[in-house]
Amino acid sequence: MAPPGTKADVPPKRSVSVDELLSDVVARAQAGDLEAQRLVIDASYSFVSRMLLRFAGPRADLEDLQQTAIMKLIQALPGYDGRAKLKSWIASICINVVKQYYRSRRRTRMDPVGTTSELEMTLAHGGDLDAQVEARRDLRRMLAALEQLSTNHR
Repeated sequence: MAPPGTKADVPPKRSVSVDELLSDVVARAQAGDLEAQRLVIDASYSFVSRMLLRFAGPRADLEDLQQTAIMKLIQALPGYDGRAKLKSWIASICINVVKQYYRSRRRTRMDPVGTTSELEMTLAHGGDLDAQVEARRDLRRMLAALEQLSTNHR
């Protein structure tokens, strides 16, 4: 047996894996620990940014998408059960944010045509169905032309 105070007397240090540390931080964040939530945000922000850039491409509103994804991540964190890797789970949140972004853009783009009721269009054109159809075509062409312009020229 080794004399006291030597290496043989000291129990070996247990190494803690990154996954174990991350698991502890996530558990604390799920319990509402704001510091742990901040650590999760800091640790995942660059990954979220890369994922959004990959799926949405470079765009002026990328920062808004990042903020939305981080907000969704924190809101959904209590439901994270650890069955999937954390990165995979965060990636799915990013994908859903991008899907929602494109859905809302599609609705916004279509809204100007859809907001005018059939009755309003008919009354605006004196009941002339041909004029109504032509007005809708004109509006669609104008919206398509606007979509082709850069945001600086709109």
